[in-house]
Amino acid sequence: MSVTYKEITDSLYIPECIAMQKKVFGLSDVDIFPESYFSLLMRKQHPLGLVVGCFLDEDNKSELIGLTVLQNDRLPNSLYCLFIGILPEYQNKMYGYHLAKKVKDIAVSKGYVIMYGIYDPLEANLGKLYAYLGVTADTYINEPYKLNTDEVIVVDKVLFTWSLDDTKAFSNSAYLPKKTYKEAVNQYPIVGSLGIDAQTILIEIPGDYLDIKKTNHTLARKWRDNTRILFDNYINKNNYTIIDCLSGKTESERKTYYLLHKFKL
Repeated sequence: MSVTYKEITDSLYIPECIAMQKKVFGLSDVDIFPESYFSLLMRKQHPLGLVVGCFLDEDNKSELIGLTVLQNDRLPNSLYCLFIGILPEYQNKMYGYHLAKKVKDIAVSKGYVIMYGIYDPLEANLGKLYAYLGVTADTYINEPYKLNTDEVIVVDKVLFTWSLDDTKAFSNSAYLPKKTYKEAVNQYPIVGSLGIDAQTILIEIPGDYLDIKKTNHTLARKWRDNTRILFDNYINKNNYTIIDCLSGKTESERKTYYLLHKFKL
């Protein structure tokens, strides 16, 4: 068994790409990117973006187990990440990391220098973007509406930036010396309210938010409301940038924190 990572330009893979959206993200037929859109992304002359896949090769068969879809951004030489995902049964095996590395190599070879994207900051698994890739996030996006029901959980986003052409691309050591979980929680304040003025802070997020959303809407809504206040204040209003995500055990309980640093004093 081996794993390969490659750009997808053959339209024969489009049905698999469409199915991947449903398998990884649970999207409905209405929400998925259709066949016509993938055709525009994959066309040989003036493609709209990039499609890069992770393939599991076994017994003369090649199965698509991971996918990244990127669209040309309005800014020159930049890409916007529409989604990146690995099938659930293959997650936590570093396939996503190597897929991202391949995306970087392909993008740089085509002259791209920066990548943007958004994701839900409460999904801790995506925090690995910071630790492994050197991604940063300095914009928090509030969902513009909020329904008065515990059954509807607002999905806020952070806008991340990935510089592809410099030394930050695979390490955040360019920003701060790398800290272990234990070092960070002992050195930096854990912010639970407004008014903290330290240059580097920690904000807690749930390590299992996706499970919480399925089983406890009230708790999920509480996490969203509380962290929304903190992220909006420290990122949008006080110029903090997310540069890392750390998980570890505090006493007997596992905790997850974002590490934020204020560059503009």
